[in-house]
Amino acid sequence: MIHPLAPSSRQLLNRILDQPDLARTVRSLEPKVLNQLIRRCGLEDTGEVIALASSEQLMHIFDDDLWQCGRAGEEEQFDAERFGLWLEVLAGMGPPVAAEKIAGMDLDFVTGAFSRHILVLDDAWMALRMMAYSEGGDVDPSEWERASWAEKALEGSLSHEFSGCTVVSKRDAFWDAVLLVLLELEDGFPEFFGELMERCARIDAAQLESDGGLYEVLTEGERVMSDVAADREARRALEGYVDPVGAAAFLAAARQWKPGGPGSTRDTFADTVRENHLRSLKDRAGQGAGTGEGARVVGEERESGLAALLRECDLFPGGRALLPAGGPAPGVDRLARIREELQYVRRADPAVFSERMDELAFLANVLVAGCSFQSRRFRPVEAADAALAACSLGLEVWPHRGGERDAGSEGAFRDRGDARPPLGFLLGQDLVPVFKAGWNVIYERVSLYVAKSLAGILDRLRCEEPRLRRDLAELGRRLKRRVREGTPWKERDNLDIIALLDQPAWAVLAGLLDECPVVPRFDATETGAPESRRIAATREFISGIAQVQAVERFVESLPDLLP
Repeated sequence: MIHPLAPSSRQLLNRILDQPDLARTVRSLEPKVLNQLIRRCGLEDTGEVIALASSEQLMHIFDDDLWQCGRAGEEEQFDAERFGLWLEVLAGMGPPVAAEKIAGMDLDFVTGAFSRHILVLDDAWMALRMMAYSEGGDVDPSEWERASWAEKALEGSLSHEFSGCTVVSKRDAFWDAVLLVLLELEDGFPEFFGELMERCARIDAAQLESDGGLYEVLTEGERVMSDVAADREARRALEGYVDPVGAAAFLAAARQWKPGGPGSTRDTFADTVRENHLRSLKDRAGQGAGTGEGARVVGEERESGLAALLRECDLFPGGRALLPAGGPAPGVDRLARIREELQYVRRADPAVFSERMDELAFLANVLVAGCSFQSRRFRPVEAADAALAACSLGLEVWPHRGGERDAGSEGAFRDRGDARPPLGFLLGQDLVPVFKAGWNVIYERVSLYVAKSLAGILDRLRCEEPRLRRDLAELGRRLKRRVREGTPWKERDNLDIIALLDQPAWAVLAGLLDECPVVPRFDATETGAPESRRIAATREFISGIAQVQAVERFVESLPDLLP
């Protein structure tokens, strides 16, 4: 959130550009801070600041900015259009500046990125083309095909002949910037340029030889980008990120997890995700946080000048602590038990408390990377709240002193009441299994239960309007299919038809039928279902059995709400 008294983007940039010794102070910043500034002010408007950043800083910014995915949990893909815009911004600061930044980056990354924009035909290709189309040329049919492909690539495309190769545009929108950077690389960084052209030419040759042309499903270019993606994930792991595919696998396994239950290959894979992440945090702590020149700046210099200005504008990442040091907020604190437990650990053993905070940060990162929320990705603050809430629920349902699982309730945990682990339980128990216990209850007793029950209710509805009756029946069939697939939240965006029957009930269902459900805030002393006609505007993550029971009461009332 931007502070209401924060300067406008233009004012902020003007103040930044007036800072003394700006080049050194920009390079002293961590890439995350620079990235926040670029997002706040816009890529096109921050070229003067970007021009002062180091290649290493830009590589880390690219790790975050150039990779996109449609949904949480899906593999992220390189955004060639966004890279083209970056080239335009860098070239706008002067081709020598752009070339210097590019030449300082990882060659594999530069090769993969430029191969999305250019086709490189080396001298061998051009000699073959000239022979094939010269009068009386005697060329093998397969070679003729290669020459023909090169000819078609050149027809109607923007191109430029360099020494030793011809470069053809694949994306005309960014050709001017690409060409300016390549020309400057050839002049100022000839060895880097030569290696780049050779690698790109090799990619294009391999694409044709695979008998699939430029549109072969698995190309040499994609193999290169796969290696680039792996290197990126390794860098991001050191910064505390979790890859989306691994995060989704972790959450899927957690939905089936029970304390003391038999292990599985799926659980083993998911636990490996967690262990790798926590190991990377320790490695990062041992190496020192930060990257590039910024890691060598002492603390008091960080808070001088530019850094102080950016902190004033709330552009330093981190936000609030995962566990506030103060007391609970006014009113009912549903997280009081987990907060009390963690505060006890803090006092009893600071080293163990640090481990629990790392685990909580890991769980929040898993939710950001692998879980959808309200048909979008989690924001970091929301993910931290959701992770703590699931841990709170897990602590409440965790078997202790005979508190066994109820075998007659489809594997669900028995409601715990007051039979909870004693204070200090988390001194010897890490938070990840506790989160899994809570995540399992949320999945089975909220997500699946609500979807199954709603599908059954829709089957029994008798509407007079034929089209409405058909649409409700179709929604019920889709819900049943999603339940069988284990992903009922994928029908969340199709619940609008329920609003025609009862809008307050639809609003509650839209919160419950989600990958990470939320419930309206209600008085814990209530014994009936939440009053659907005055649904609270504030929603909260499920952190206790009382909320689960309120959901069950609400679902029981649905037949009366959906006549």
